Amino acid sequence: MMTHPTNLKALENEKTNEIDYGIDSQTSVPTQQQQQQQEQQQEQQQQQQQEQQQQQQQEQQQQEQQQQQEQQQEQQQQQKQE
Repeated sequence: MMTHPTNLKALENEKTNEIDYGIDSQTSVPTQQQQQQQEQQQEQQQQQQQEQQQQQQQEQQQQEQQQQQEQQQEQQQQQKQE
């Protein structure tokens, strides 16, 4: 099956027209706003991630401290018994 070259050309033209219309419908002003919004969102996400990481680290430290305290108490009790 050989497709007629003119048909291919027509298809290509349709595609480029779609692309051109797409660009026309979004004028440069809203895209700038969109970019700014995206940047702000990214910054917020990064801040949130950092905060989450800090919280996790604090929780881990607290757990470790608790474990150490428990071990110390056990040792002290053993010493008293001796």
